[in-house]
Amino acid sequence: MVDVHQIRLSGDPEFQKKLRELRIRACAMGISTGSVTEIGSLAVSAATAPAVLDLLGRGGLRDLSRRAKAPDATYLALRGRHALALKRLRGELIALSAPELPLRTIAHLAIVSLAEAPDETLRSVQNT
Repeated sequence: MVDVHQIRLSGDPEFQKKLRELRIRACAMGISTGSVTEIGSLAVSAATAPAVLDLLGRGGLRDLSRRAKAPDATYLALRGRHALALKRLRGELIALSAPELPLRTIAHLAIVSLAEAPDETLRSVQNT
């Protein structure tokens, strides 16, 4: 049985702007087709616990509860190794004495972290 995590992404305009910019950047670099699931998979694969903690400490997410209005609701489906990468990241955060965060929050932080990362990081994730 394959692990699957379906995550509803926040409708927060700031988060949506970062996601949109990351999708465009990944497409322009030839790394991704720009699908939200593909971007999310790249993000959780690239994320490190220290980077997520740093982003959390800087207030990297404002309002995850804001719902996107249909038909603009965006979902991310992480499967297999990407779902396991999300769980691994959660375990690493707990090991660093981070507050216990829901997988949804961790996925959002991973996306923002990759959006703020240099192009080299994005290229290196593609090659894994």
